[in-house]
Parts: sequence; structure tokens; C-alpha cells
Amino acid sequence: MSARFTVVALIVASAWYACQWHAGTLPMGRGVLRVLACAFVAGAIGKVVGLLEFHARAARASRQYGPDGDVAWQRRYSVSHHEE
Repeated sequence: MSARFTVVALIVASAWYACQWHAGTLPMGRGVLRVLACAFVAGAIGKVVGLLEFHARAARASRQYGPDGDVAWQRRYSVSHHEE
């Protein structure tokens, strides 16, 4: 996920700062540093989003399959729960 965010940030920031450099409002060195800073921040955000997505997927899987990975625990629980 981090790589996707970094690539998008590199493309968008490069285009944005290239336009500013072309207009003469930003020196080349400062533009390069800003592009790299944007890519770094986007990579960190992508890492956090990827971790949150992984933990959400793991939580869904544990609810679906049960704590020990057993798929049939829901059927056994629902049958025994309804009989009581």
C-alpha cells in the first residue's frame, strides 16, 4: 500500500512543482526537495493505511472463522443457542 501512495505522490507532486518551476516561481532544487518530502509523507500515510487495512481484515477473518480458524463454529453455536 505504501508503494502505491508513494507513486501517486511522486506523479502528482512532480507535475505540480514542475508547473511552478516552469512558471519561474520555484527553484529546481527546492522543487526536488518538496517532491521527495511529499513522497516520503505519502509513503508513511500509505504504510499506516496498509496496517489498518490488514488489522481490519484480520479482525473480520477471526469473526468469520472463529478464534482457532474453525469455519463451522458459527453453525454449532447457532444450533446449540437455538435449542436452549
